[in-house]
Amino acid sequence: MVRKVFLPLSQRLADTLETPTVDAMRTRLGGRIAVAPPASLLPGSVVVLPTASGTERLGVMVACDERTAHVYLERGIVKRTSTDSITPFSGDVPADLAIIARQVRIFASLVEGQDVLVEREDKGTQPGILREKCRYGALVEVEGSKMLGVGFGKLWPSAGAGQSGGTGAN
Repeated sequence: MVRKVFLPLSQRLADTLETPTVDAMRTRLGGRIAVAPPASLLPGSVVVLPTASGTERLGVMVACDERTAHVYLERGIVKRTSTDSITPFSGDVPADLAIIARQVRIFASLVEGQDVLVEREDKGTQPGILREKCRYGALVEVEGSKMLGVGFGKLWPSAGAGQSGGTGAN
């Protein structure tokens, strides 16, 4: 069971025509995370993934459950495969994957309800509250009631990291 999934890094025509719904954003971000990952395959781990040609490829574990792993390969491409087919990598990690692994580990450390900073091209860094974690990002409330779908590489803990209790960002 192998399937390539593309992270939501580019806008599609449908996104520019109407305001996306929370359900559409959740789907685009890979769906809600339902279970904790196995201890051997934590998000941000660099793993070895076999290819159809019999060679091996390095990737970063983005999300997984007991059966399915979502592994970042390159340029926003995520491959969905069985957890049985991948193994942890031990060795020198290429610089590009090391950056992604760090971003995934930061994202994995965030919890729902936490104050976060959202990196936005149009507005710089904006405070918000992480409302729902998904496989490839999260739904974040900004400016009191606006919801954004944000990829894992654009989310950071706020300076006063902690639970906000839903009262707003710092």
